[in-house]
Amino acid sequence: MNTQQLDALFIGFGKGGKTLAAFLAQKGWEVAVVEQSTQMFGI
Repeated sequence: MNTQQLDALFIGFGKGGKTLAAFLAQKGWEVAVVEQSTQMFGI
């Protein structure tokens, strides 16, 4: 089993979550974003 420890998990790829996830990742946090819609990725 592969396990990973995260500092933050964002559910949904809305503007706020995407912005905060990028900011925290730049600060060295381990972050993950979970989004159901394939149309939201990259926006």
